[in-house]
Amino acid sequence: MKKEVFIGWDIGGAHLKYCAITDTKITCSVKICELWREENIDQIIDTIIEHYSIQGRVHNIITMSGEMCDSFENRVEGVRKILGYFKRFANSYVYTQNKGVISLKNNLSTQNIASSNWHVIAKYMSKKVKNAIIVDLGSTTTDFILVKNSNIINKRVSDFSGLSSKELLYTGCLRTPPYIFKRSFQINKTRVQIIPENFSSLADIYRITKKLPKNHYYCTTCDDKDRDIKSCLVRFARNFGLDYKIKYKKSLVLAASEIVDLHSATLNKTIDYHIKKNFLSIKNVKIIGVGIGAEIIKDICIQNHKEYLDLSSIMRVSVSRTKISPCHIAPAYFLANMLKEESFFAQN
Repeated sequence: MKKEVFIGWDIGGAHLKYCAITDTKITCSVKICELWREENIDQIIDTIIEHYSIQGRVHNIITMSGEMCDSFENRVEGVRKILGYFKRFANSYVYTQNKGVISLKNNLSTQNIASSNWHVIAKYMSKKVKNAIIVDLGSTTTDFILVKNSNIINKRVSDFSGLSSKELLYTGCLRTPPYIFKRSFQINKTRVQIIPENFSSLADIYRITKKLPKNHYYCTTCDDKDRDIKSCLVRFARNFGLDYKIKYKKSLVLAASEIVDLHSATLNKTIDYHIKKNFLSIKNVKIIGVGIGAEIIKDICIQNHKEYLDLSSIMRVSVSRTKISPCHIAPAYFLANMLKEESFFAQN
């Protein structure tokens, strides 16, 4: 009998994330796929599916946020284009906010498909925890997913409503520019305005402060150079009009540490906002970190005396400091699990 392979896909504007589950193995991966550069996303998808087709019958399930990329005329076109990459494959499904897992063979409304990757986490975790704020700190954005009494209580139905409800922050821990947090820093005893140009990113900042392993720096660099700490310092120095020299290192590290603190304060303030608004009557609300910045969320909780719960303790999957783990690509991982669970097939 042919084996089954379940692949969850999370198609973003900058990255393609997938999780493949077989009887014996879970494989998680992130591919750089910048849609605005018109990358050959269909070829990347074809190669991955072809690889797993050798092992067994492949079942695909998709969610996305890449439909908002400005290479598309609008989001409706973006959703249709992304789903089109999978329609030629049998056993392909999409996650919808209103109806769950739906076959691509059906007539689909794009409204409940666009930017629904956060809802995948909400749907799956509402069956695993009673009261929790799940913080998905990714490369570009942060989602605050609210589960109360095992119900999803988020107000957002779109990115716009997510931003207005503070359930979505357009700040991640990799691609976000460092100049958004503060206008000037002390460099070698001189107060200097930081240049608002994309010379460096928060990935460089977290590498400089040794809070991000090199293998977790999966986005492109601003100068297409290496991801070692010296290269990160070279990029960050450019934000102050400097060619990097060792005499600037201490000041640059201090400035990077200040940015990390400011970023952490923003995240902590938003967590507090949701606790006060939604969970004041709940004594044991858990904070769960997912995404490539899960360890950052854990550190924030420890520093601010919040009750933190590792995804690994819920799902019995390990988090690696050297490889991409299920925790880092939670929507793709949860989707693959959803498709594997027989109960979800009843909806199609």
